[in-house]
Formats: sequence, C-alpha cells, structure tokens
Amino acid sequence: MINTESHSSSKRSSEPGQLDDREVIQEFAAGIVSGQPKMVCNRNLRVDIVFREAQLLAQREGIIARVNLESPQACLDVREKSPYMGLIQEAFIPYDIFLMGKSTVPGFARFEYRTVPEGYVAQYTEAGILWKDRWRQGKRRPVNTLGAMSGVDAMILHRGTWYPIQSVSAANGFVVIRTLGHEATLSAADFVLWLKKEDGRTGAGGANSHEIGERMSTVANSPTQVLPPAPKESPHPAPISQVSPESKAENVQHDDESTVLQSAPRQDVPDLPEDSQVFVRDRSEFQDIKTFEGAPMNDPNGDARALQTPTYQAPQPDYGYDPENSGVFNMDANAQMALTYLQSSLAYLLQVENKSPQVHQAIRATSMAIQNLLTILNS
Repeated sequence: MINTESHSSSKRSSEPGQLDDREVIQEFAAGIVSGQPKMVCNRNLRVDIVFREAQLLAQREGIIARVNLESPQACLDVREKSPYMGLIQEAFIPYDIFLMGKSTVPGFARFEYRTVPEGYVAQYTEAGILWKDRWRQGKRRPVNTLGAMSGVDAMILHRGTWYPIQSVSAANGFVVIRTLGHEATLSAADFVLWLKKEDGRTGAGGANSHEIGERMSTVANSPTQVLPPAPKESPHPAPISQVSPESKAENVQHDDESTVLQSAPRQDVPDLPEDSQVFVRDRSEFQDIKTFEGAPMNDPNGDARALQTPTYQAPQPDYGYDPENSGVFNMDANAQMALTYLQSSLAYLLQVENKSPQVHQAIRATSMAIQNLLTILNS
C-alpha cells in the first residue's frame, strides 16, 4: 500500500522519563494487539479508553486513531491527513496490520490485518529503496535471465491482495511499479508497503531486509556513485611559460594508434601544353573594323564573336527632313508644365478681369502665343 504523506519526526519530551511520540504510538499498537491497551501520554499524544474503544488523541487534532476492542480482528481507523500517519503505519507493520484504503468514517483511513505469505518479510520504505533493491536483485541474476525482475521476489499490496511485482523503473525522481493489471507512479520519497522474499543467504550477497521506515539517505550501497565536485578554478590564471620550438619538438610523444604526418613539400605546377592554354589575341587589329551590333552572323563553327570581314551600313529612309540638322528637340517636362500652368492662369485672369478691353485683348494674345509655342515644341 502506498502512502504519500510525509513522516512526522519523533519528538522526544524534554522531561526525563517521558515517552516520545514514536514510543507512545508503539505502546498504543501493542495494547490493541494484546487487547489490553495502556493509558500512556506525553505532551503531544495520549491514549484513552472510552466505552471499549481505544483512542489515540493529539493535542491539536483530537482523535487521530480509534479501534473497537470488541472486534475479533484489530481494525482501526486513522485520520488521513494526520502528521502521525507514517509513525502509525510503522508501529502496526510488525503485527501484520496494514493500510487498506479509505474507511467508512469520512476523513479516516482503514487499517486491517492481512496474512503475509510464508517466506516473505514486510518492508515499509521509500519507493526509491524498492527500486534500488530490485536493481541490485536484477544484477545478481544469471546472464540467461537478462537481469529480469521476477515477480516471485517481491510483492505489493493492492486492494487488500498481494500482487507480484513485475517491474520497477525510475526516471526523473519518479518510480513506476507495475503489477498484473495495475501500475502505480509515485515519487521516490513516497513510502510504500511491499514484501521481499527471504532467500536464506547472508553476507554481502544475501537479500537482507530493510529497516521499517528506511529512507534513501540511509542507504550505504547504492548502484550509482556521486562524484565529488570538481575543484574551483583560481580567479588568477597561472602564467603561460614560453616553450621554444626545439624543446616542444623533443617532448612530442607518438603512440601506435595516432601518427603525426609531416607536410608534403610544395611542388611547382608544370606549365600547361600550348594547345590547352587560352589564346588571347591583340585587340589593336580590331580597331578599324566595323562590327554588326544586331544578331550574330551565321558561323558554321558556332562562333558568336565578331568576324574580321567589314559589314555594310544599312540604308535609312528619309521622311523629308534631316534628323541631324532638324530643329525639333525633346522638350523638358517641367518647362512644358510651366507653360501649361501659365496658360491656365491667363484664362482665369480673363474671367475675373472685366474692366478694360485692352487688358482682355492682351491676355488673349498672350494665351494664344503660349498655345502656338506648345504646338511647335510638341510637333
């Protein structure tokens, strides 16, 4: 059975001769099993008997455990969220009384008696202890079993029945326990109840039982080793000594697996044969040759370069004027825009000025002159 509640540390009273919390709970468990509970107490816990019911009470929580003394088998209810849950489980394990699940009383868990199979020992440890035990058990197996974790070596209590453990794996601080039709994932620090088979061997190779309530920190033999931390580097690096090339070459050692090869001497590249070199002709012989700037001429050798034969000048048709001596030129766009804007301004001035006929005549004459200038420039 898995218990994820953290164990409360056993508090010992400062007064001499007074029981600590663990001892009070152990007296409570022994009295229930024998049927003659004793009324013991300390500053935190006390045992009372009320109407044939034994109760374990805490100073702050009240009743944390109760059992009917007239019941044929010891069955007790324990408060689930009590910090003493772990100590109560440890106290009742030697009497084969284990946590079964929830009780009919709200907020309480049920503890009942279960028979432990012959040849097995009840273990109550952290889940990490179970994983390490299974890991070591797998390493002790013969090679033909491939280190498999046999289910007959360990069992776990689930729903009031002991199930063989098929495998236990751990990763990232979690432990996964697999049985037939069941899988439980819990933290490595969670406590779990399980059975371990006694093989009768003693010594380092024997399957010794673990202490009840054993934790990971108390395990001496672990499958993994924690390496010591690396020494801190000094903030002031050591000075680098200059090594001469002669001494450096003397200290170089070569092994059989790796060999330092010397660089090969550089060799001059031989001259290429004359037929494979690029032939560059003198450009001065092409200065007086007029080439055709259109499509390349048909060459049977597929050469698109200009031929050495002169070409003719294609005749250009004339349209009644000489292009070189003509006065027509492309007018600047900004100048054309300025003239057009001036013509528009004169038209607007003609509309708003109605006083003098001479002014109107001058405006019309100027506008017509601008229009004729634009017509001539754009023709």
